[in-house]
Amino acid sequence: MNKRILPILFVLLLLVPLVAAAATSWTASAGTDFLTDSSVEVSLLSDEEIESGDLFTSTSVKLQNVTFHGNNATASMYANQWNGTWTNVSAMSVVGGNLTINPEDKNELSFAGGITGVNFTNIIPSDNAIDFIYTSTTLGTIVVPNTTAGQQWGMIDPNNNVGLDVAISNATGYTHFDEVPVKINQAVTIEPLGILFIREETPEPHAIINSTTVTLKFYEDVDFNEFESGVKIVSKTTTNGQIDLTGLPVTSEFVVISQAPGYHPRTTLIGNLGFQNTIFLLKKSQPSTNTHIQVVDYTGNYAPDSDITFVIKRPINITSYDPGNVTFQGLSTYLTMSGDHLGNPQVFNATLNTLERYNLEVSNAAGDVRSLGGFVPTAERPTENPLIIEIKTTDAKLTIEPGKYWNATLNSTDLSNQFIRLKYNDPAQRTTNFTWWVTLWNNDTILWGPSSQFCNPIDCGELEAAEEVSGAIPSLYANRTLSVHVQFWKQFAQSGVIDGSGQAVFSDYTKVTENKLVNKQGLLSGTIPVDEFWLNTMAIAFLFLMTAGAGAMTNKGFAGVVIVVVAWSLDAFGWMPPEINPLSYGFAMTLAVLYWFGTSRTKGN
Repeated sequence: MNKRILPILFVLLLLVPLVAAAATSWTASAGTDFLTDSSVEVSLLSDEEIESGDLFTSTSVKLQNVTFHGNNATASMYANQWNGTWTNVSAMSVVGGNLTINPEDKNELSFAGGITGVNFTNIIPSDNAIDFIYTSTTLGTIVVPNTTAGQQWGMIDPNNNVGLDVAISNATGYTHFDEVPVKINQAVTIEPLGILFIREETPEPHAIINSTTVTLKFYEDVDFNEFESGVKIVSKTTTNGQIDLTGLPVTSEFVVISQAPGYHPRTTLIGNLGFQNTIFLLKKSQPSTNTHIQVVDYTGNYAPDSDITFVIKRPINITSYDPGNVTFQGLSTYLTMSGDHLGNPQVFNATLNTLERYNLEVSNAAGDVRSLGGFVPTAERPTENPLIIEIKTTDAKLTIEPGKYWNATLNSTDLSNQFIRLKYNDPAQRTTNFTWWVTLWNNDTILWGPSSQFCNPIDCGELEAAEEVSGAIPSLYANRTLSVHVQFWKQFAQSGVIDGSGQAVFSDYTKVTENKLVNKQGLLSGTIPVDEFWLNTMAIAFLFLMTAGAGAMTNKGFAGVVIVVVAWSLDAFGWMPPEINPLSYGFAMTLAVLYWFGTSRTKGN
């Protein structure tokens, strides 16, 4: 008996290591803690399958293909929240330490300070999609990868487009947001966030005002609810001539009141920070004239209740202080020096540079713009004797839209190596923030993208791109219709005439979304779960049967017309071979009709 048991035991002993080696995971129960030598502790809030192997280094632990590393930090995870589209971490504590969370299927994020929880996806800056959701109890730090080096980025609240924090990415593309505000379940999208510069109006090269403190108050009209509205006021100061836009909607219109020792106070209307990112202040040592201007409207188009905007512009040579700006190389463009919304009476006060030429412009809520002509301040115009600007006649409205065009093609000659090629051209170079993506034509399933490109007008004036979509297109759709979507910000012409000359006014950027169908084969492409080859085969077979049956019909001309109509319909549905030129159906129809009429005449004779 013992002689039989011993060999069995020996075999079992040999199998134990093999069985152990074969085991790839084990179940860790809720409450299990994983602690590194650097005091990074990850706790399980529910039972979880953990892969076997070396989980730890001195500063990190790897669980469910998610690596946690840092020091003096804790975090907690629920089951099924590690991988996939989102990674959700709760009960985080990084006060006095730091924690980097790095899933294998998405970008890493790093945290410090008061951050207590985060739910994040793969970070794609400038795509206008939510990148992560965080909660914090005090000011915190979040480090975001995958950003363009040397560019200023913002954490943007997608609900109101308000900047939460701003930072410049380092040489390796990491952006350290060090003043992340206290929020609960705050959604964030990573987008470029610009700077508002404060410069001297004169002389060139319009130096940055960095020798004193500039105080600015931003006034933004807001709707509190359906019945109430008001004004949001944000105050900021600077000593370096630059203001970041945190706390402000980055695409809104602002009235800004600026004050600085040694400079005249100024009220400025900024319609879009993407078009004008500079406020100009006039130094008191420069010749100046205080001018009251009153707008008198006889047309009814610019009444006080029409949300009238009045601005004073001056030609500025941007390249004098920005030599790299080739858009206006050697030219001057009119930029806003001062402006506001007019009430009743329609009077505006501004201190302007004496004997310099300005341009006065008024607009209403309908988008009608009227140039009131040039103005050269020469003498003081007090409140009791304002400069009267009359609007007597209605100019013919003019809308000039600079051309743009785009197209997309699908290279489907090799189904294993399919590319979507996109071309976009804006000759007037008035496009920024270009984004595009590809979906199935009959639903919103994204095959590729969205791609994003934050660019200046020069870069966005002409774009070409090619992206591989071979692995993304289901075989059923391999040779069928796709939809290419583009989204961009573009300057459009405002209605109105400048000095009666027909010169269009361009001021605000408008968000545009368009789409086009690529490789369109039919209205029902991809709707029947049958391979394209067999659909084509069945369609051709059906036409052969119809042709055979037509031989028994008395009126073969009419039968020919019916067959062509059926073939044309099958092609419209997307069931005919794509190699058949659609023009061939028209040619066949012409022949069938001619034969029909020809045979009818012969019988009639």
